[in-house]
Amino acid sequence: SSKIGMGDGYSILISDFLTDQDYNGAIDKFTEKRRDVLCVQVLARDELNPQIRGKMHLFDSENVSDFFRKKIDKERVRAYKEALKFVIERIKNYCESRGGSYLLVPAHEKMFDVFFGNLVDLGVLK
Repeated sequence: SSKIGMGDGYSILISDFLTDQDYNGAIDKFTEKRRDVLCVQVLARDELNPQIRGKMHLFDSENVSDFFRKKIDKERVRAYKEALKFVIERIKNYCESRGGSYLLVPAHEKMFDVFFGNLVDLGVLK
């Protein structure tokens, strides 16, 4: 459970958190400054539930020199979903262990629904 209202302000981290960058350090800096923290993980529909199959050549949109060229079958999709579940749980648990809140937002979701639905439910907005 989150502890809304512990600090002198609110800090919101918005990311896909699919990175090797140190987001833990950012969360720690905010909490050390007694800031309330909300981590919003935004993932595309295809990241949440990939529908691709067969031979694929996929590029990293943030680094086109990084690519993946393999046959994508059920087993590879299953392994991807397990890895994604691990990433989601890791950021959620880390944020909550520091007294912050976590929210997973599908990129196709309407911002109105996020701000006046999910954030109200979390107690971030009243």
